[in-house]
Amino acid sequence: MLAAAMPVAAQAQVTNGGFESGLSGWSVLGDASVLAGGTQGLSQLWLTTASVDFDDDFPLAAGALNRSGSAAAEVGVPGGVEAFAGLALGALDPNPAEAIQAFEGSAARQSFTANAGDVLTFQWDFGTRDSGADFAFVAIDGVLFKLASSPDAGLPGTYGNDFRTGWANFTHTFSGSGVHDVVFGVVDVNDYSVTSTLAVDAVSVSAVPEPGALALLVPGLMVLGLRARRRRG
Repeated sequence: MLAAAMPVAAQAQVTNGGFESGLSGWSVLGDASVLAGGTQGLSQLWLTTASVDFDDDFPLAAGALNRSGSAAAEVGVPGGVEAFAGLALGALDPNPAEAIQAFEGSAARQSFTANAGDVLTFQWDFGTRDSGADFAFVAIDGVLFKLASSPDAGLPGTYGNDFRTGWANFTHTFSGSGVHDVVFGVVDVNDYSVTSTLAVDAVSVSAVPEPGALALLVPGLMVLGLRARRRRG
C-alpha cells in the first residue's frame, strides 16, 4: 500500500551527466573532450578555445592545449557556435557596438525531457591564460547565461591554464514542460590567441512529483495511519 501511495516522479534524466562514458549522449562542436578529474566520479567535460595548427599559447607548441584534435569553431558565422547553441547570430558578442566580439569557441549540447519545476544543476570551472574578456557560458532553451570571464579567474590554474575560478554550482528551474536544450560553451573574445577552457561535471535534473501523484499521497498516508492505529488498539 505504501508503494501505491508514493508519488511518481516526472521522468527527467540527463544522459551521462558525469561524463564517465566519455561524450556519449552529448553533441559537441570544436575542441571538446573528457579529462580525468572533476567533482563527481572520475571524469569531467573539457571545452577549450585552442586551435590545432596555430601557436595560440606561445611559447607552447601549436595545439599544445587542444585535447581533441578538432579546432575551436567560428563564432559570428552561419552554422557556427551560436547556431549550435540555439542562439541568434551575434548573441555571444559582449559589446558589438564597441567592436568587442567573440571570435571562436567550443560547445557541448544535450536535449532531454523535463517538467515545469524540475531543477537542472551542474558544477563548472572556468580556466584561462588570457587577460582579456574570454568567457564561459551555458545556454538553456536559447537563453544565454554567462558563467565567468577572464577577470573572474583568480586561483592558480590547472591543465595548462594560468588561472581558474575554481568549481562553482549552477542551478536553473524549468518554467515549462517538454524537451529542453542545455549547451555549455567557452569563447575567445577579440582574438584567436590565448586559450580559455570550461570544465563541467555532475550535470543532473531533479524531478518534482507529478501533481496527480501528490493528490494520491495524502489519502494513502491516511489509510496507513488508520491501519497503524487499529493494530495498536
